[in-house]
Amino acid sequence: MAATVAHEVRTPLSTLKMIGQRLKREFAVDEKDRTEYRDLLSLLDSETERVNRVVTEFLDMGRPLILARSSMELPELVASSLVPAMMRAEREKKILRQSPVPSGLVSVDRGRLHQIVQNIAWNALDAVEEGGEVHVTAEFSTGGFTVRVADNGSGMDPGMIENARRPFFTTKASGTGLGLPLAIRLVEAHGGALSISSKVGEGTVISAFFPGTAAGNGQKGES
Repeated sequence: MAATVAHEVRTPLSTLKMIGQRLKREFAVDEKDRTEYRDLLSLLDSETERVNRVVTEFLDMGRPLILARSSMELPELVASSLVPAMMRAEREKKILRQSPVPSGLVSVDRGRLHQIVQNIAWNALDAVEEGGEVHVTAEFSTGGFTVRVADNGSGMDPGMIENARRPFFTTKASGTGLGLPLAIRLVEAHGGALSISSKVGEGTVISAFFPGTAAGNGQKGES
């Protein structure tokens, strides 16, 4: 039933996305209305993507996970996974910084890695107000590599940290409570682990460790 609903939702979503792309590419408006026109099209694009993310999260929590691993450079992988979050941060006047990532090959499922980083970054952006900051780092360590997302939001107490790992728990009015639990499931499917460190009033740090690759600084290691 979930798959049927997802299909019925995604079909009109694809149509809306195509309409937005055509409006942006093929239609012109008066100069005085151009800024509003661009803003409305950006909102249309971001909202259709948000609904698609929700559908994907519901499906992925209920279906078996099959990883399609491939070898790729960590810097490009992290940078490409952050594109949607970068766009959102700019739109909401929040700061999303990414530190330089050391060169090295990793063996992961590219699409799943994107989901993990996007879900964690999305939660971090939810946690900060306008002007707030999210900082993303990635580094090689013994036996693998770690992607870390830190924010300077309101933080969580130990009870909230425990609840945040459970499906459907959310403090957001429009949240599903699936983003972080799905990220945890995807990290564990790679054989890794996700940890949460947070202090009320100071912010939160979420670290996703992936085992199997320990090559950095331009070295190509074994997966």
